[in-house]
Amino acid sequence: MGFWIDGAMPFRAETIRGYAQGIHLQYLADLARRHGLSAGRGASVNVTPRYRYNQDFKSIYAMVPAVIPLLLVFIPAILMALGVVREKELGAITNLYVTPVTRLEFLLGKQLPYVAISMLSYFGLAAIAVIVFQVPIKGSFAALTAGAALRDHHHRHRPAHVGLHPHPDRGPGRHGHRHPFGGG
Repeated sequence: MGFWIDGAMPFRAETIRGYAQGIHLQYLADLARRHGLSAGRGASVNVTPRYRYNQDFKSIYAMVPAVIPLLLVFIPAILMALGVVREKELGAITNLYVTPVTRLEFLLGKQLPYVAISMLSYFGLAAIAVIVFQVPIKGSFAALTAGAALRDHHHRHRPAHVGLHPHPDRGPGRHGHRHPFGGG
């Protein structure tokens, strides 16, 4: 009899393993009772757990890789939002409304520093995961890095223009100046 248990989530896998062992031991006890054997003889059978992923069954292998994307999503996004809000509060963003920059130039100018910061953060987090926590990276590190860069760009691209549209009754947009996002 075999049970395939995914060890990527150690707590769930441990619970499933306990149920599988209980089912197996109950089956052996019922089988022994049906054949008139003592339950002690059936108990001598060992159940050997083998995990398909995370064979060492270390929770650190599940927790450390889960924290890296969280940090890559939240920290740079918060930094970028704070930067845009600070510029809006200081009035510096008003200058951008009247400059002849395209939407792409504006977005690239606002996002590239944060993309660079988050990629530096990614390399630092990957190094900490491997060196400090000794979590092995299996597979292609280049593919992992490309995925981190694409995920980083995807999460930076959408929120960059939230709250930057001028109010239709106030600000430079009503004076006929070209807004970086096509408004006013």
